[in-house]
Amino acid sequence: MIGITRRATLRAAAAGCCAVGLLPGGGTGCRAATRPPVRSGAGPAVLPLGDAALRPEVRDLSVLVVGDSWGRSLGIGMEKVADADRDRHNTVIPAGRGGCGIMQPAKVLESGRLFPKPACNDWPESWRTLVARVHPTAVLLESGIYDAHNPQQLPGQDHPTSITDPVFRTRFDAQLDRAVRVLGAGGARVFLTTVTDYAKPYWNETNGRWSNAMNAALRAAAKRNPGVRLLDLHGQMCADDKDCPAVISGIPVYDETGHPAPVARDRLAAWILNSIHADLHAHAS
Repeated sequence: MIGITRRATLRAAAAGCCAVGLLPGGGTGCRAATRPPVRSGAGPAVLPLGDAALRPEVRDLSVLVVGDSWGRSLGIGMEKVADADRDRHNTVIPAGRGGCGIMQPAKVLESGRLFPKPACNDWPESWRTLVARVHPTAVLLESGIYDAHNPQQLPGQDHPTSITDPVFRTRFDAQLDRAVRVLGAGGARVFLTTVTDYAKPYWNETNGRWSNAMNAALRAAAKRNPGVRLLDLHGQMCADDKDCPAVISGIPVYDETGHPAPVARDRLAAWILNSIHADLHAHAS
């Protein structure tokens, strides 16, 4: 049971270790947890867009959320959903970093500029420290959006590459495996998410290729890392590789920065917490 004092301590630890403001743009584990789209007759699929609320049985969770700005956005939503009923003693520690991935590049390409971002490269040490302070039962890592959609110049390279490049993919695989080891070192189960293809005007053919390549990398990571679970965020928001609506069942999916809009974010947050709880209890010894 996690009381108010303990909750405040965990969040203070996260704030001191990792929290950075939200910025725009930026082995049974192989199965992705999702609900398939619902079809009504011969009409188009109705996408789930998360869950409307936490299930009644979801309680006593301690979830650390790390990653990029999407990780931070989802973490904020998960914290809000968890705090709505504190009698359940669910604690979420949002510690995502806007504008940061896990590649530890020499430079990144953003808005046409190639420049270093050294503040993003300390994640192994900061996450290791945070896990030791917080002792979560589960960790959600969402860094696929930034690393999929931002070309990066890797150490030893003279130009930026992306997830569709074999050298970039090899480094991403190694970095993701390292992140899983760091985040799971205290016994927490690590959860990854697939990434969305965005909706227009954010979607284009290049972004679509990057998202597909990233999702392939994430699925492969879940297969080769025993105990890692993959949550199919893409399946909650997209019917296929090019069909990621801007509005689902009357709910705006994206805000003006391309991150989940508040209602969509909270629904995705509830789905993530429901999925984490169900998985932890399904595999409890």
